Amino acid sequence: MSTKARRLLLTILVAAVVLANTATSAAAHPETPGLSGHYRIGDDHQGSSWSPVAHADAGTVRTVAGNGTVRSTDSSWNSPADAVGLGDVGPDGSYYVAEPQRHVVSKISPDGTRTVVAGTGEAGSSGDGGPARAARLDGPKAVAVGHDGTLYIADDRRVRRVGPDGIISTYVGSVAENGIGSSRASDITPLDVAVDRRGSLYIADASGNRIIKVAPDRRATIVAGEGASDSEPADVISSEPRALAVADDGSLYFVDRDARGFHAVRRLGPQGRASVVTGTDARSARLSAPTDVAVAPDGTLYVADAGNHRVQAIGSPGRNSIAATLSVAVRGPGSVDVRPDGSLLVGTSDRVIRSVEGGKITTFADLSPDDAAAPRAADFAVGLVTSADVDPMTGELYFVDLDSKLRRIDRAGRVHTVDLAPPEAPFSVQAVAVGLDGTPYVASTDAVWKLPKNSTPVLVAGRGAAPVTTGKLARAVSLRPYAIEMSPDGTLYIADAAGVLRVEEDGRLTVALKQANAQRYRIAPARDGVVYVADTDRHRVDRYDRYGKRTHVAGNGADSYAYHGGDRGDGNAATKAPLPDPGDITVAEDGTLYVSTAEDIRRVDPDGTIDTVFVNVDDESTNATFGPVVMLEMSGNGDLYFGQLGRIAVMARPGEISTASWYPLAWAVGAGLLVACGLLLVRRRSAAATRTSGD
Repeated sequence: MSTKARRLLLTILVAAVVLANTATSAAAHPETPGLSGHYRIGDDHQGSSWSPVAHADAGTVRTVAGNGTVRSTDSSWNSPADAVGLGDVGPDGSYYVAEPQRHVVSKISPDGTRTVVAGTGEAGSSGDGGPARAARLDGPKAVAVGHDGTLYIADDRRVRRVGPDGIISTYVGSVAENGIGSSRASDITPLDVAVDRRGSLYIADASGNRIIKVAPDRRATIVAGEGASDSEPADVISSEPRALAVADDGSLYFVDRDARGFHAVRRLGPQGRASVVTGTDARSARLSAPTDVAVAPDGTLYVADAGNHRVQAIGSPGRNSIAATLSVAVRGPGSVDVRPDGSLLVGTSDRVIRSVEGGKITTFADLSPDDAAAPRAADFAVGLVTSADVDPMTGELYFVDLDSKLRRIDRAGRVHTVDLAPPEAPFSVQAVAVGLDGTPYVASTDAVWKLPKNSTPVLVAGRGAAPVTTGKLARAVSLRPYAIEMSPDGTLYIADAAGVLRVEEDGRLTVALKQANAQRYRIAPARDGVVYVADTDRHRVDRYDRYGKRTHVAGNGADSYAYHGGDRGDGNAATKAPLPDPGDITVAEDGTLYVSTAEDIRRVDPDGTIDTVFVNVDDESTNATFGPVVMLEMSGNGDLYFGQLGRIAVMARPGEISTASWYPLAWAVGAGLLVACGLLLVRRRSAAATRTSGD
């Protein structure tokens, strides 16, 4: 072979390799394992174009929040990471409160001065015999104050005592009926502690489903639950005692958790007789997540009912009817205590202690962490994210999961709980959307609210009694919203039990699409009144214009890929491809649609071609199985956020990746043909050269 022929063949081979590499790089970029989800700001990614994957290859997937750990959906009994523990009022009027996430107990003086009285801030179980501030606590859940100022702390698997001299010790670590620490004693898991007038300590023990009384001589008896000597106290606890309060007459009140949801507050009288004070299996009298109880000197019982966002006041027997209650509305009350003057201190889910006096609610102390102390998104247990949206002004992500709280991930990768409800109008968050100016909107169970910065929520739609019809004022109708979305031109859309609704500029509703089955539709509004609707019943996506005209966009109605031999139909018309059980939908600025199913994320290009950009897989680096994609949200810079069980992830610019299965094959065939043609050409030139030399 001549030198020229060899050079020509080498050039052809290099071209083939380049073509093959091009084919490989055109496919979806695999998920990058082991990333913590910290944000990076590129020089050319500022303001609304900021991205957590600014310099990543198109198709790269990174986890931005969640560690694969799933918080229980029963948020009544699993306090969120931003909640405070239970507290107690001391003899001098100071308030002592357990802070489980900071691993300390704090004292808040009547003037609001805050001082740490126990714990270093590092988790652990050390320091007995020394100063309490030099000891380590491990997620303290509650604190009680004796009449002499002694503190009793419900720590991890033991109760610690801090004497008036400030020295800490383990007071109770295991319990048996014949005393503390005997050979047949069992360990404890204290959830709350309370002290009576005689100095006896009561412990709500979750591990034994019992209430333990420890006398001043440290002799322990089980007064309620498993192990109680009398049959009535033994049967009084249906599941787990969660909070305690002791009245001046010796009556013991406690919250009893019931696995069926029939929670109750029970009373154990001085003679051991048990009764239900509030909460039964009757729907009208049910408590929704009672978290704490407190007794005033006049015998009034206060119940913090977090699920109903209220503190219930129940008159003492003999003075008022127990059924006659007064409810003070607060956002997610986690604790309640009574001060010497009869006013209340209520700890709420946003880590704020509020004072309630004469119906007036003020802030007593704010225990919420600053930005530097907020939990890292990568370490945060996000649960199952049901809704999310990106702030177009900052690029920060708002999300809602099953505990019905609104949270924000800042550009430093930390999670903040948004304190969105005034005390007089609390609600649980079902969904979130962010306006063009960065103002969040949230859907509660019966309304939609706008959340102006540093102001109270403004009602946008719902809370009326009128049926949903076109032309009605949005605030005059009765709503049951389950999703909200903001269009690129700033129009608010609501997915409601009645259908898909559009809130016009004049505050009136337009019914864009009616529905009979609740939560059937997922919506993605575009400009000019266009809305894309994923129909979970019909396994398809349709486009509706402002006038209600429907155009079929994707899905052939099949409810499984199995009907097509596992073929997703990539590279073909979206209307002929299967789209089983679409879970969510979002639309990019250029009109590209993204639709999630139980198995993947599909992309529908403006020309009607469908492709798969993500397939659910296990994370081999962490052995995590995240499950189906249940939330999609497009950012203004072309990144795609999606939620799975235990995490929120982001895909870098999925519109730039090519995923059609025939692309690599076509390039490979082309490269092969090029090489073959080159070899044939080289052989012919070599043969011609041979004949010439022979002549």
